[in-house]
Amino acid sequence: MLDPELEAALSPIIHDVIASGGLLLDVRESEPHFWRSPVPGYLYATAWAPDGSGTGISVPAGWPRPAQIAELAEQLREIAIEARWRAEMSATWPECPTHPNSHPLEPALVSERAVWLCPKSGEAIAEIGTLKGEEDEDDLSAEEYESLTGVSKAEYEAALLEAARRVFPGPALEGDVQSFALDQAESMLVVVFTAHHLPGRLFGWRVPIWPAPHPSDRMTGTVDGLAVVLSVHLMELINDLPHAVRLSTDETGVEWVDPTW
Repeated sequence: MLDPELEAALSPIIHDVIASGGLLLDVRESEPHFWRSPVPGYLYATAWAPDGSGTGISVPAGWPRPAQIAELAEQLREIAIEARWRAEMSATWPECPTHPNSHPLEPALVSERAVWLCPKSGEAIAEIGTLKGEEDEDDLSAEEYESLTGVSKAEYEAALLEAARRVFPGPALEGDVQSFALDQAESMLVVVFTAHHLPGRLFGWRVPIWPAPHPSDRMTGTVDGLAVVLSVHLMELINDLPHAVRLSTDETGVEWVDPTW
């Protein structure tokens, strides 16, 4: 699991990457081969891009939080730009709103605040952690989705199940998916999995399918995109086990994740 100090500094940056960058970067405890000679007094992690590539990141422990955020934002900005380029997206991220189609914003420490700065004007555009993306349409019921797309409830659910089977497990999943199933009566995707750090235990996760994201949603508007998002949630879930997740055990011994997680 990530060091709490590092996790707190990363949180606002990950928010911006997801909200305005259209990417899911999964930051995990550092893989040993990324840091053959770690320096004492530093916090280390590995950032995994959607294509499975991993990059080591680090920041000095004990620095003021805004300084840590600004330092890590520079590292994650470069990772996000490269990931967007490989995904054939615009490599200008985060885009400067005052000079569109020109240059990305740069992280900086200004008056003890971690901000995104316009490199041309020197103006602080936004505090890191507050970037916003385009407005997304509301989620849709099964009937609304079919009316809009022509895809029936059964067709969407079957397609999502197949997409999840293709995507899971992600490159940094610290467990094993034992089975996928579709609970048609409840319209749930049912995942049964293990966690490497909790051997001998079997866990279950029931994911409501409806309402479904609007097709215009740039991250989850397709079943493949939604499956990627769910795979990242599963990684987070496994990392949070067992202390941050409420569980209930059924008669077969499977420990089910509380729906409110």
